[in-house]
Amino acid sequence: MAQQIVKSAKSLISEANQFVSTMSVEEAKKVLNHEDYVFVDLRDIRELKREGKIPNAFSCPDRKSTRLNSSHE
Repeated sequence: MAQQIVKSAKSLISEANQFVSTMSVEEAKKVLNHEDYVFVDLRDIRELKREGKIPNAFSCPDRKSTRLNSSHE
């Protein structure tokens, strides 16, 4: 059975933005090591390997992409 898409990606992002705040890269660099902030890096394992990790960030790559990538190493 085909899955029916109920909400667009744009709609989902709009809803999520109601609960999170955004900041510029320059602002993020200033608070990277501040105890009141937690950085969560959601990029997949291929991006992390290609571009490197964000220092002190919690890395949480997609499990599916991690499994796929590790099976090809």
